[in-house]
Amino acid sequence: MLDQQRTTKEKNATEEILHPLVQSFELISICAWCRKVGRGNDQSLLPESFFENNMHYRVTHGICPVCAKKLLADFLLSKGLTQCERARIIESA
Repeated sequence: MLDQQRTTKEKNATEEILHPLVQSFELISICAWCRKVGRGNDQSLLPESFFENNMHYRVTHGICPVCAKKLLADFLLSKGLTQCERARIIESA
């Protein structure tokens, strides 16, 4: 019961903080081919530059767990491992 109340309070606090931010966002166009971000004009930027210049966020790169497993699976397949060997290695990753 206390955990549920705490979770509800935390959720409400988070929504209170995020609501004004979400309300202020506008749609941002991202090119599906080159990934450049624009607002309907010819001055498009790569996403990293857009976020740093317009939203004052610093951007870093990484790989999500789903993509990491896909990349590992493709790599292991290219090395000629059997499906069983690949599955064992991916499970342990």
